[in-house]
Amino acid sequence: MTGDMHFRGTKLYDVLAATPMVLLYGLGIGEKLIPDMFADLARLPSLGAWLDIARDASAIVYFTVIVALVFLRCVPVGRSIGMLPRLAALAGAYVSLARPKLLPFAHLPWLLGVVAVTLTVLGTIASIIVLIRLGRAFSILPEARRLVTDGPYRIVRHPLYVAEEVGNIGIMLQYLQPWSLLIEIAAVALQLWRISFEERVLRDTFPEYAAYAQRTRRLIPGIY
Repeated sequence: MTGDMHFRGTKLYDVLAATPMVLLYGLGIGEKLIPDMFADLARLPSLGAWLDIARDASAIVYFTVIVALVFLRCVPVGRSIGMLPRLAALAGAYVSLARPKLLPFAHLPWLLGVVAVTLTVLGTIASIIVLIRLGRAFSILPEARRLVTDGPYRIVRHPLYVAEEVGNIGIMLQYLQPWSLLIEIAAVALQLWRISFEERVLRDTFPEYAAYAQRTRRLIPGIY
């Protein structure tokens, strides 16, 4: 038992546990995003093609940063207890993947299509910036690696979720309604549930987290 607990505290275990996620993002880059970007390049010089290239390129960088952080991040110093927090985190992170599997693309008016792709690109770029600042503290599951309270984390406690939601709204608009909206509502609800588990781990691991949480709103500055 002691040996098993020691192994769970090693970097090797951390990387092995994240292998499914690494494979998921790697396949997303190789089998989806790169082929899509080459297809978009063939549509140049239309504005729509430029926007789609920006969307695909930013997603490639976003996925690549996540994979890189799996290998660079710190070993957790605190973890949630039980399976429920882990299931909530995985559901919140990946429920939106059901959208392209279940729903067809919507035929949007040109202007709304531009708005949707622009939101997706801006949200993805903002997510990349936050991820880089989060750095070695990055985690999908409710785990405490180190406490980050500066940069965008001075504004809200969970800026990555805010940035991702901007991009998700853009993606949501591109699929058949109202089902795409319902998936998005479910995803937001799961993310809020996920946040509650994350904050519990951070509060239990870092004594200074309580003061940070008291002075910093969760998701919306000055409101929530």
